[in-house]
Amino acid sequence: MSAHSLYLHIPFCTTKCTYCAFNTYINLEALIPAYVEALAEEIRVSGQSAPDTPVHTVFFGGGTPSLLSVAQFEVLLSALRQSFKLDDAAEISIEANPNDLSYPYLADLRSIGINRLSVGMQSAVEGELKLYARRHDHAVVQRVMPEIRRAGFERVNIDLMYGGPYQTLETWAYTLSQTIALDPDHISLYALGLEDALAGVGGATARATARR
Repeated sequence: MSAHSLYLHIPFCTTKCTYCAFNTYINLEALIPAYVEALAEEIRVSGQSAPDTPVHTVFFGGGTPSLLSVAQFEVLLSALRQSFKLDDAAEISIEANPNDLSYPYLADLRSIGINRLSVGMQSAVEGELKLYARRHDHAVVQRVMPEIRRAGFERVNIDLMYGGPYQTLETWAYTLSQTIALDPDHISLYALGLEDALAGVGGATARATARR
């Protein structure tokens, strides 16, 4: 049987980004413990239906997975290891908001087997971050990147958004230069797609990736 990749969705957010078209909810953090329990049970049920399924990639997306505690990630990882044949060298990623990352939290995440971070930087331009309703500024990203490395993460992705209102080639070049200076291992570029209001909300509908 070929190795599988698993995606686990964490739909909770502290704020709603203006470009987001994903299944997310704000001001419902009180439901996170019950959601984690339900998700762990779903993992176990899914594993029972396909025992010994090999897994080589696990991705926690959102929403904002970094709102979960280390103990909650442990519950989910334990369910995964019990229910699937998780490769010892599996890549286990979480999407993270820069504001949620401290060295103790990062070190604990690394100690339980999470080995890749996808950091939602989006832009290095403060006006663009405010337009997107992001809850961090670029100084937070600059401050946290050394802590990510110190905690032992050798696989770090940075998400960027382009094609937003009022963005210019100059501001995009500035964001790219600031991102390269952070020395990530991978950069994901998302084009902002604006949809008709009657058809739905705007969202990040296109993506390109770049490896360094």
